[in-house]
Amino acid sequence: MLSNSFNFFNDRNVKFNHVKEKIKNVHPAVVGKMILPLHLLNLIAELYAAVFTHDRVEGPILANAANSSIVLSNFKKNRFCYFTGWTFIMQMTFLGLAVSHEVSEVLNLSLSVRKKLGRARAVIFDTFTLPCTMLTVSVFWVIWHIDKELIFPSELSRVFPDWLNHMLHTFIVVPVVVEILAPKKYSFVDYKVAARTLFLFAVVYQIL
Repeated sequence: MLSNSFNFFNDRNVKFNHVKEKIKNVHPAVVGKMILPLHLLNLIAELYAAVFTHDRVEGPILANAANSSIVLSNFKKNRFCYFTGWTFIMQMTFLGLAVSHEVSEVLNLSLSVRKKLGRARAVIFDTFTLPCTMLTVSVFWVIWHIDKELIFPSELSRVFPDWLNHMLHTFIVVPVVVEILAPKKYSFVDYKVAARTLFLFAVVYQIL
């Protein structure tokens, strides 16, 4: 009876390992097919958010509100200094490269073109997009829950709709997660060089 029990568990373990191996083999193919549409949707959404911010926030609404609000006036004057904006630009740059790279793979362009796009995509993501996105999201929401007025004064809600706030500070995590799950063919990034470049980027940001 004891022998039968061991055989039962051994059979189940073999079946489990077989299923696990099949999932492991299927995962890269399934995820790989989803990368292009997901990155393309994220790029379109972020481009829309950027255009909306320029036309509806930094344009007429903010221009009128700034006349009666010190907070909004300071926001308008210093809008290019916010790290959120820098991160968003890095995100759109990365997504543009990622979509271009995925399209080059679909169209089976020359290996040289595909490798150059893949290298640029990997360098931008690992050096800037990943660390900047995680820093922006974590710092913003931690401070938000401690004291919202420190990071997002109530005056800003007059010109910033909730969806735009989440677009800038929450949904930017989605492309990062998608890219982390994406199958990788090559390793283009020297992480020591990436760390030094990121440090230089941080120094430049502090100076500006």
